Amino acid sequence: DDEPEPPRARAAKRDRPRRALVVDDVSSNRKLMGFHVRKLGFDVEFAEDGARAVDMFRRTDGAAGGADFDVVFMDSVMPVMDGLEASRRIRAGGFDVIIVGVTGNALAEDIRDFCAAGANFVLTKPVSVARLQEQLARYGLVDSDA
Repeated sequence: DDEPEPPRARAAKRDRPRRALVVDDVSSNRKLMGFHVRKLGFDVEFAEDGARAVDMFRRTDGAAGGADFDVVFMDSVMPVMDGLEASRRIRAGGFDVIIVGVTGNALAEDIRDFCAAGANFVLTKPVSVARLQEQLARYGLVDSDA
């Protein structure tokens, strides 16, 4: 596997609960991913499309906003704004967050496109909880034996 070694600096700066944003237009997918991510110790928020996710990153009203998310689980195909465009906009905003692409398309080209749009890595549906934990551990967001 030719992925670069991920940064581990996040693990050292843990002065608040880890926060995740789950973005998917299908309610049952949001709930299932949220369930697994909560079991790994994250506080979870949800968005139903990419445009809503980008808006959550742009909040500057003093409420907890995008700069406080440690990880975003971004579905690829959604109405209003797809996950690739939302990932591009989050990156263009300068937000330092791990973006996990989540897709039903396991084609190498689709995975490459998601990473080119700003995803740190991509999980294919159905998401393997073991792979989810393994990848988050690589980024210092969970213990490898969580």
